[in-house]
Amino acid sequence: MSPLELKDRKSILLYIRNIYRNEIVKFSAFKFHFYICSFLFVLMAFVGYYIAISFPEFIQAYLDNKRSGLNGKGISIKSESFPLMLSLFKNNLTSCYIYILVGFIPFIFAPYLYVCMNGLIIGEQLIKGISLSKIILVGLLPHGITELPALFLSASIGIYFCMHLIRKIIKRNANIQMKQVIKNGLTTFVFVVIPLLIVSAFIEAFITKFLILDFL
Repeated sequence: MSPLELKDRKSILLYIRNIYRNEIVKFSAFKFHFYICSFLFVLMAFVGYYIAISFPEFIQAYLDNKRSGLNGKGISIKSESFPLMLSLFKNNLTSCYIYILVGFIPFIFAPYLYVCMNGLIIGEQLIKGISLSKIILVGLLPHGITELPALFLSASIGIYFCMHLIRKIIKRNANIQMKQVIKNGLTTFVFVVIPLLIVSAFIEAFITKFLILDFL
């Protein structure tokens, strides 16, 4: 490797390191909303679980319909791992994009609603006549370690946009630079959320899939 190539490589590594240092600092802007999203998700997962226990036939019909929709998108445990990974990534990327996009609707805090809906759906899927702890450890935890933070962070970015829009509307003379606000959110989406989604899609397609087949 020539000195010039080595210098370019060091410059790229330094650039990447500075990006992620900045993201760590910037997380303080999203932190409160991230924790609220986490709490709401867990709360609604419990609610969904107990709804599923109370109305098993109705929930089973709903889940069968949802499963058919996912199968149509190429998301099935029977799919080949690499195509499944791509389908999972595309599906989760779309969800995260929607979480952020609805944040541009002021006053209603729509990303929180989407997190609640997602938690409710996950909770409903936990009733399958199998040990709850086994479903969580085998079917959710491996890829959920990276997927859930990506979802919560996307919703937090949406809330971050929503809060600044509200301040801009209420305080018309407020010194709020929406271009910078949007840039902050989108850089976090590109450099943090998307890599997390890639990792979670890989784990779900190449690890979780086989854990489910072997243990559930």
